[in-house]
Amino acid sequence: WRLDGIRQATAARWVAISPIEQFAASQGFYYSLDWGSLLIPTRGQIFKKANFSRSDINNHVIGLRNDKYLVQLYTYSRQPRGEGGKFYVVAQTNVPREYGEIFVRRRGKFFNPPVPGLRKISMEWGSFNSKYDVFASSTEGATSFELLHPVYMEQLERLPFEVNIEVVDNIVYLYGSGIKTISTEHYHAMLALLDEAYKQMKL
Repeated sequence: WRLDGIRQATAARWVAISPIEQFAASQGFYYSLDWGSLLIPTRGQIFKKANFSRSDINNHVIGLRNDKYLVQLYTYSRQPRGEGGKFYVVAQTNVPREYGEIFVRRRGKFFNPPVPGLRKISMEWGSFNSKYDVFASSTEGATSFELLHPVYMEQLERLPFEVNIEVVDNIVYLYGSGIKTISTEHYHAMLALLDEAYKQMKL
């Protein structure tokens, strides 16, 4: 409680999205404008190019969902917008088992490079393989990952923006890209994906 009012002096007000703070309050979650660079994960494809002096997490929302599991939602940038950096909306949660490393990437039209250190896994349904690439540290980890089935992946495809999935040990990341203007609609959509993931994984 004593620390709750402390804010970073370097917090960038221009990245603040005030409706997201209202979204956090409506869900009973906590909001922080600038989560800083100290807590950026050091593993995973989305974070592998993070730079301590340039990357940042903002509009961070954290809370216990349905009194059952902890969720986090935030915007992540590898470098400032003014310098051509990409912005992502990230949703993450911890799960009770470990899957190793899994990376589920939406296929591009022309360029789909391999992922160093991970092997490419082909799934059982052809339509999925034409839309997504799956890379994993082990075949067993990927084939046992409950979200890799048509029902959940169709939910991702219905969104108006691209969503990839990444698992690092027991942390599941869902992140949206190709978003020009971030709004509460993106946070609602990502939270709904976490809710469905919770159901599918029977956590």
